Amino acid sequence: MFSERVRSWLADVRSNIEDINRYIGETDEAGFACDKLLRDAVERCLERISGAVARIDRSGCNLEGLEPEIP
Repeated sequence: MFSERVRSWLADVRSNIEDINRYIGETDEAGFACDKLLRDAVERCLERISGAVARIDRSGCNLEGLEPEIP
């Protein structure tokens, strides 16, 4: 269905989401706000997710069929 490149980019997205979840753990909003290292780590993961999604978009791959309820 998807090219190997798109699969790789999707794997990058999933991996970075998992990393964010692992980094944040049980941290609440106040704890997150006070922890610059944690914020920087999450921000970097979001940058990588953004880059992967941009590459997928530029590739012309249509992901809407996977989860039609997500705009």
